[in-house]
Amino acid sequence: MRLVAAEAPDRRLAARQVLFGAAAGLGLSMPCGLLASLLESLARLVGHAAPSQNSVQWLLSPDTPGAAKAVLASYAFLVAPVCEEILYRGILLTEARRLLPARPALAALAVSALFAFAHGSLLAALPIGIVGMACAELAILNDSLLPGIGLHAAFNAANLAFILLFWNGSPP
Repeated sequence: MRLVAAEAPDRRLAARQVLFGAAAGLGLSMPCGLLASLLESLARLVGHAAPSQNSVQWLLSPDTPGAAKAVLASYAFLVAPVCEEILYRGILLTEARRLLPARPALAALAVSALFAFAHGSLLAALPIGIVGMACAELAILNDSLLPGIGLHAAFNAANLAFILLFWNGSPP
């Protein structure tokens, strides 16, 4: 998997790929956020209050300094998408597809599951896994990590905005 699909970097193609991915990420953010909220509500109904991701807890904690929150937010939509797409779709998906040449969907599913569970929240695993599958599909179809980076960055930014706008003040 290449960072950019074209042999010679085509800036317009790269920009289109990132923007397409960003649009997909924005489109996924609301349904995945609603799914995560639904799963959290169902867990509470059965008496299981699983915590949010550590990064979300830290972001919403009144004890976290403002500068640290700004660094975390910047990391979430600038650094993490690039690093995670290189690791999960660039390295792990490429290797999984090499090991399972006749089963590319299984390779994408396995890597997406690793991606989901690495985020540390059992309740968020399904929505994050959906995002991982979307990034995997974009990487495979475009032979480029750029659409997935755009999707991942927009998804993280949108969810960060939703969390900050709609957090009700109760512990995450």
